[in-house]
Amino acid sequence: MKADDNDVRNRIISAATECFAESGFKGTSVRRICERAGANLAMVNYYFGSKDGLYLAIIDREGGVDEMDELTVPASDTTVPAAERLGWLLERLLLDMMVSGPNSLITRLISWELVEPSAALRHIVDTLIDPLQKVMRELVRELAPPDTSEIDIRNSLFSILGQLLYYSHSRPVNEIMAPDLVYDEAGIRAIARHITTFSLRALGVADARHGTA
Repeated sequence: MKADDNDVRNRIISAATECFAESGFKGTSVRRICERAGANLAMVNYYFGSKDGLYLAIIDREGGVDEMDELTVPASDTTVPAAERLGWLLERLLLDMMVSGPNSLITRLISWELVEPSAALRHIVDTLIDPLQKVMRELVRELAPPDTSEIDIRNSLFSILGQLLYYSHSRPVNEIMAPDLVYDEAGIRAIARHITTFSLRALGVADARHGTA
C-alpha cells in the first residue's frame, strides 16, 4: 500500500472511530465519516468493502489484548479487595462511557451495542463484551454470599450494568428531572460511587463504603 493510500485509510478509520463512539453504528452515516476524514465516499468501499467492514476493522483494532487488559487485569488482581476492584472498574467504565477521549473507545462502542445492536453484535460480544463480563461476573461471585446461585450472580451483574447504562444514556432526561445532578468528571465519579455502594449493599457486603473509598 502506498503512503498516500495508507494516510487516507487511517484518516477514515480515525474519523469513523470517533463517529461510531459518538453516535453508534446506526446513527453514523458513511457521508458523515468521509466528511470528517476529508475523503471521497467511494474510499470506504475501496478499503473496507462496506460500512460494516469498516466497523469490524475498528472493533478488531480497538479491541486488542492490550486495550482489554487495561480494564480486566486491575479488576482481576486478587491482592486488592473485591469491593475496591468493583468500585475502580465501575468508575472507569462510567467515565469512559461519558467522557470522550482516546481511552474510552472500547467502552463507548460496547455501550452503544447494548442499546442499539448492530449486525456485528456477535463479533463484538466475542471480542469485547464477553471478556469484560467474565471478569465482572467473577467480581460479583467473590462479593456475593457463598450460596448465591449462578442465575442470581448473572442477574446481579446485569443490574449493575443497567445502572451504568441508565446514567450514561439518560443524561438528557436526568438534566430535566434531576438538574442538580452534575456531569463533570467529579460528578461522574460521585455517580459511580453511588452505583458501587448501592450494588455492594444489594450483594450483602457489610461495609459497602469499602468499595468507594
